Amino acid sequence: MCQTNVDECASNPCQNNGTCTDEVNQFQCSCLAGFTDDMCQTNVDECASNPCQNNGTCTDEVNQFQCSCLAGFTDNVCQTNINECSPDPCSFLFKCEDRINEYHCRLIEWKLALIIGSFLMLILIIICLVIRRKSKDRNNCLTKMKNTHTSSVQPKEE
Repeated sequence: MCQTNVDECASNPCQNNGTCTDEVNQFQCSCLAGFTDDMCQTNVDECASNPCQNNGTCTDEVNQFQCSCLAGFTDNVCQTNINECSPDPCSFLFKCEDRINEYHCRLIEWKLALIIGSFLMLILIIICLVIRRKSKDRNNCLTKMKNTHTSSVQPKEE
């Protein structure tokens, strides 16, 4: 009895461009990356492992995935917090604190105290200089008055 080998690959049973290998009374599919199962009919869900971090949304594609990140996060799996403090948006009296999708400028108390203290010291120095100058003017005035009284004309002796 003669047996005729039927080409099971003739009907192109492998889906999604899988490669069919004919065997005796059966066939074998070799699937392209991103597909699986007997006839390559199932797209592998690359989002099944939840690769997107920080509540990013995963979109499954053929042999890959795409993450849509929430505001404040970036990179291919949303793992990097965007540093809103770079460049520093706060003035020199404040320290920038990076938060998710925002920043906060926190007052540096010692810098403010130093500025206020310096300002008060400057005012005190100015007041002291004004008082000293007035004091010198008064001393000069007293000296002039003293000189005018002592240099008065003596009466003539007869």
